[in-house]
Amino acid sequence: MAFRLFVGRRPGPTAALANLAIWGLWLWLFRSVLAHLGKIYARQDMSVSLVALIGILGLLAWRARGRRPSFADWARAPRPRPAPALLALGAALAYLGVARFLDIHILEDALFALGSYGLAGLWVAPSAWRRGWPVLLLLVATLPFGYHLDTFVGYPLRLWTAGAAATILGGRVPAGGGAEAILLLENQVAAVDLACSGVKGLWTGSLLLLAAAWLSGAGLGWRLVLAAAVQNLLLILANLLRVTVLAEVGLGLGQPVVAGWLHLPLGVLGFAAAALVGLRCLRGPGTARAVDGDRWKTGPSEPYAMPDRLSVTAAILLALLLLNLAYRPRPPILARAAASGGGTASPWVWPATLAVKALPLKPSDAAWLAADGADAVERVRFRHGELRGSLILVRAGTWRAHHAPERCFEVYGLKQLDSSPVVLEGGGGLRQVTLGGADGRPSHGALYWFQSASGRMTGDYAARIWADLPPHREPWVLASVLFDGPVDAEGPATTDLVNALRRAIDAGWKGSTP
Repeated sequence: MAFRLFVGRRPGPTAALANLAIWGLWLWLFRSVLAHLGKIYARQDMSVSLVALIGILGLLAWRARGRRPSFADWARAPRPRPAPALLALGAALAYLGVARFLDIHILEDALFALGSYGLAGLWVAPSAWRRGWPVLLLLVATLPFGYHLDTFVGYPLRLWTAGAAATILGGRVPAGGGAEAILLLENQVAAVDLACSGVKGLWTGSLLLLAAAWLSGAGLGWRLVLAAAVQNLLLILANLLRVTVLAEVGLGLGQPVVAGWLHLPLGVLGFAAAALVGLRCLRGPGTARAVDGDRWKTGPSEPYAMPDRLSVTAAILLALLLLNLAYRPRPPILARAAASGGGTASPWVWPATLAVKALPLKPSDAAWLAADGADAVERVRFRHGELRGSLILVRAGTWRAHHAPERCFEVYGLKQLDSSPVVLEGGGGLRQVTLGGADGRPSHGALYWFQSASGRMTGDYAARIWADLPPHREPWVLASVLFDGPVDAEGPATTDLVNALRRAIDAGWKGSTP
């Protein structure tokens, strides 16, 4: 009886149970993604993304009113549709690779959304599935890509932009400057910082195109791909032009104040021009219009043969079982065996010139760092000559345990007034931050950098993340110093402190005394 119900015209309990098993295995495969999504959308800094998500879902529900599928539609066996099946399988395989080698939650979240849409396409009518792509991508856009988008796209893009601008300007950049001199402009006129690397323009322009494609019913077709390619190319070129002009004015003519005035107008004009061209490419003769009749239709009403139903369902269940068995998250790198302190082990011996007093972390903070992969953490109050303040060292084999300390300073009520890179004479670099209150007056100074076991030192969070990619992974230490007052990052006393801490960290890798 159950067999006849499974293959008959009307969906029976066997087909419904098989569908539940398919989706259950799918959700179990992405269980870590579901846990991560539950955490991020509960965060306060995700309120804007959450509002955007609710707004998109609300608009989607309003447009779909009166055309909702019945339970019987979804209780039918899946259909053999190559494109959705390949999307679901490809996203699942990519997820296994990302979880094993990269461990980037936001990328896993996006793959879960893409794969789930592909799996749903085995029940949804092909025309409705194709037109739903812009909505899916808009929903994915509500994920907090933030630092990851800046890091994996913005970081190489800003390096290329600075290098290209230096080539264009040639001898008009101060001697010995080149691309490095342009990068050092980043916080003086916001020229080539991560936030101004062009990524935000690319992302915002893509959202506009997706919204236009959805509302016009164009779907995901060649016209949308062409419009996105043209718009993104123009945005990159506009950003290059902006950076070149700012470098010419700020460095070549020695007018950084004027360059600061030009920063915003050039950015707005470049984005507006590229967005208008992109929307014009999306429009034009032949743009598809939505057909409301089959927007939510799940498929043709006629039954297909018993072998098809049995083979498709069995193949999906078998594939999902194998994918679940193949799931292996990336193993952590332990910097040292002495990681039993729950993130509180101390491998460092402080220099004799540095007077320190233990400043224990809150249990919740220590647990948070340990959960993210930190195997040694120590925070102290220090005195170094006339300098006073607090510092924290966080050692970990994964970038996930590290962060940009500016966020921590803001938690303690300190407003970031300025942030700029510092290049050290002996090689490497760090980042200095000027902090103050609501009145905008400087009250504290801070320095931070990332230092690897092989001796690399950088103040660039993006460079720290890139260094964690295979095959050259190694443990790193985040050193963050908060002074009791403003400081000169390149002054003798501050330089002595940085060098002393640098030697202490190096000695900690070797298990020796600085």
